[in-house]
Amino acid sequence: MFRSGKSVYLRPLGSGDLPFLLDLDNDPAVNEFFVHHRPVTLDVAKKRLEKRLLDEGNNVYLGIAFIEKSDLLGSINLHRVDLVHGTAWVEVKIDVRWWGKGCGYEAIMILLNYAFNQLNLRKVCWGTLGSNAKGIRCAQKCGFTEDGRMKGQFQRGGSLIDDVYLSVFRENWLPVWGKYQQGLPHIVP
Repeated sequence: MFRSGKSVYLRPLGSGDLPFLLDLDNDPAVNEFFVHHRPVTLDVAKKRLEKRLLDEGNNVYLGIAFIEKSDLLGSINLHRVDLVHGTAWVEVKIDVRWWGKGCGYEAIMILLNYAFNQLNLRKVCWGTLGSNAKGIRCAQKCGFTEDGRMKGQFQRGGSLIDDVYLSVFRENWLPVWGKYQQGLPHIVP
């Protein structure tokens, strides 16, 4: 266990997580909100995971699991960590069975606590598609605000979709963290 919340915890990924990560990477509902998606083979997923497990650079790759069951429900990454400028980017993927249940919110809050209070970062950024309304609401609940949009940046199904950039500064996140600590309900898997 790397970091823990009330219902979920973050832990390093391992080779045993490969089947779950492969399914997550190939889930059309999950990947509707990611730009550069193509089907992922077992070999590609294995190489990607091996690379992440050996990464001692400026990236943190973690699994999200329930405290009560230890089953993975998603992955969360803090990447492009820049300790000089105090910034990083977050990426989160949640199994569709757990959308709308607070799991992503709790995982992001735990990761932000690590980013701001352990790594002493000053700002964390998040990019997503404008069609990802649930993801944007979740980010806003975690204290992120929209920095800007690149209008019509992507095409999907004949529609143009904005590229949305959000960020949260440590000082703006601290009050959100205080509220999280006081009242997050327990999520039952």
